[in-house]
Amino acid sequence: MAAKKAETADKPKRPLSAYFLYAGDKRATVKAKFPTIGNTEIVKKLGEMWRELPANEKKVYEDKAAAAKAEYNAKYGTVKETKPKKPLSAYMLFSNHVRPDVKKANPTVSFGEVAKLIGAQWRGLPESEKKKWKDLEDKEKAKFAQNQ
Repeated sequence: MAAKKAETADKPKRPLSAYFLYAGDKRATVKAKFPTIGNTEIVKKLGEMWRELPANEKKVYEDKAAAAKAEYNAKYGTVKETKPKKPLSAYMLFSNHVRPDVKKANPTVSFGEVAKLIGAQWRGLPESEKKKWKDLEDKEKAKFAQNQ
């Protein structure tokens, strides 16, 4: 949990959308006009005001948002770093391999029933056949460990 917090602390905040820029400008006005309403009602009022805002006034906020987004993209880039996917288990590799055939042989069967049929096939496989899938799983795990 602490590692996740540290990871998100390093990330820069994304630029605000046109609506959030508008809401930031108008929140104090709405709060002053309706001092007794809570935050939920304030947000509803702001949303209503945004929807009723003329296009030329919306454009001002949309232009600000676009400029902020362009600046953010120039500074931090648009490409996100993605972690490599965890390797699939032997059963999941087998399942992905046989699923199209099972679905083709049983076109009217639900997704859950297809999963049950695949599970039955897996349990019925001889150990020598399962070993092939487990070896493939081991290769995938090794490749994953290498990419970490």
